[in-house]
Amino acid sequence: MRGQLPQTGLDWIADGFLLAIVGGIMLAFWLYLRTAYKLGGWPRVRRDFGVAIVAILVFFLERILENASISNLEQTVRDLLK
Repeated sequence: MRGQLPQTGLDWIADGFLLAIVGGIMLAFWLYLRTAYKLGGWPRVRRDFGVAIVAILVFFLERILENASISNLEQTVRDLLK
């Protein structure tokens, strides 16, 4: 099943902002690793790459846990109001 193409100007603007955010994150990641290479070569890049991946995983794990706690709270409220 194919997704629907944006139909309004606002949809195109939102898609453009989303692409800009993703591109900016990729650029920042690349610049971070390039700086690590200039400062210490490949061993530093490997270490800093690991640090960056762990930081990203911690961020997503935190978001998942926060959303899970919100879901649990919503379920508890629904059960109390039945």
